[in-house]
Amino acid sequence: MRPSLLFRLAGTLLLTTAPLRAQSLPKAIFTDPPHDSLYPARGEVIALSTGGGVVKGMAYLPSGADAKPTFVFLHGFPGNERNFDLVQAVRRAGWNALAIGYRGAWGNPGTYSFAHNMEDVKGWLRWLRDPATVKRLGIDTTRVVLAGHSMGGWLTALAAVDERGLLGAALISASDMPVKSRGDSAQTRAFYDGAVASALAGTTGTQLREELAANREHWHLTAGATRMPQVPMLVLSSDDGNAPSTDSLVVALRAGGNRRITTAHVATDHSWNDRRIELQARVINWLDALLVGR
Repeated sequence: MRPSLLFRLAGTLLLTTAPLRAQSLPKAIFTDPPHDSLYPARGEVIALSTGGGVVKGMAYLPSGADAKPTFVFLHGFPGNERNFDLVQAVRRAGWNALAIGYRGAWGNPGTYSFAHNMEDVKGWLRWLRDPATVKRLGIDTTRVVLAGHSMGGWLTALAAVDERGLLGAALISASDMPVKSRGDSAQTRAFYDGAVASALAGTTGTQLREELAANREHWHLTAGATRMPQVPMLVLSSDDGNAPSTDSLVVALRAGGNRRITTAHVATDHSWNDRRIELQARVINWLDALLVGR
């Protein structure tokens, strides 16, 4: 094995077992890539036709003419924290980085629901494998990683059950939405009503909570663990109360034979507000290790 590969693998192992150290920071966090005048880095608005209309997202594309590995990122509920710093860092690491949208959210047309979120995620994955998309964006369809924060992590886990051909799946402070919606406290009602009022169309907080309650048995985070393919996974948790759910998912996946799961718990809040660099480093080093392992 080349020394450079050994160094990268060692850096990744360090991140999974110890606090972040300065020497383990990937260059993409603090170094811009060389300018390529023929094939420059660029950003493009992307669009998916769904049952509710055309849903928009953004593709952040690195420089170079060759097909790139692609990182598809799913935001949370309702998505106030969009993690664009992470998406940009992944792009600097040489990946196509797609930040996708859902129907009925943040100005996108259509009716928002969790079932529609799931349909939209599958639609985006089909769209990025379409030959026209592959050619336009320079996508290597054999190297696609699905990732998400909070609700996006939950959607990632559910999608990975049926999605074949993923290079990896990453969950960041994943929220087990059916579990989080239990009860009818004033705080829970206010949270869902506030999310709808700020960003979501065609629904109410009550409708969303009822949808989760009606589908609790087959939508909870571990429901499909026994059917999930042996895809490499990164599972990051924080001090937000979601760790027990993601811990249960990891236990179930490992019991099913998946030995390619990298985990870490970091003492920070749900949005990683004081650990943004550490979040980027953990994700990028894990992505690097996926490519080395191919």
